[in-house]
Amino acid sequence: MPTIDLITGALSRQAPTAASPTAPQRPELGGVGGATAAPEAGAPGGDFAAELMDALKEVNQVQLEADDKATAFVRGEDTAVHQVMAAMTRAELSVQLTTAVASKAVQAYQEIWRIDV
Repeated sequence: MPTIDLITGALSRQAPTAASPTAPQRPELGGVGGATAAPEAGAPGGDFAAELMDALKEVNQVQLEADDKATAFVRGEDTAVHQVMAAMTRAELSVQLTTAVASKAVQAYQEIWRIDV
């Protein structure tokens, strides 16, 4: 799963904090009544990168479990065929879903990019 490792590695890199000297200086975005544009962490929709990272880790874990079951079955360990097939199917479906979500995200980005402002 090198692709998942690359994505999770890129997402795990933290952006510089406001206190660090290399942090980009951005003006505060104020909404009505001085509300900030970014929701707080823990609020619904608050930390998209963390949620995405958790989802990718879960997909990776499903893949690893399927690999472990298949390896155990090939080694002749006490593993039922239906358990191996269920794990492999679960892993395949999770990858298909992840690919579909990524494709839709790219399509949405391209659609936003085409909007005339």
